[in-house]
Amino acid sequence: MWVSQGEVRDVVLDLRIGSATYGTCLVTMLDDSSGGLFVPTGCAHGFEVLSAEAVVNYAQEVDYAPTHDSGIAWNSFSFGWMTANPTLSERDRCLPRFSDFESPFLYPGS
Repeated sequence: MWVSQGEVRDVVLDLRIGSATYGTCLVTMLDDSSGGLFVPTGCAHGFEVLSAEAVVNYAQEVDYAPTHDSGIAWNSFSFGWMTANPTLSERDRCLPRFSDFESPFLYPGS
């Protein structure tokens, strides 16, 4: 993913069972000059817009499959978001908490 306008703080949370970084997150600041970010399969991804507005772009390896689309609630893991009341999609408002999420993702070699 990459940002073509504005600035975002991007958060990637590892959901891969057996990973040494399971349950921890990587935080990256992205803007129109920072390049892209690769998010591996098995990691949750979210961001907060820091500028007045932002354009966030995605590319993915496979076709989108709604039946496999999942995630976790934005405020259910140990991370200090700057935004107290974010604008969320209907999908994102219904996601399970991290503690209730049964990850289908296995870290390679585990």
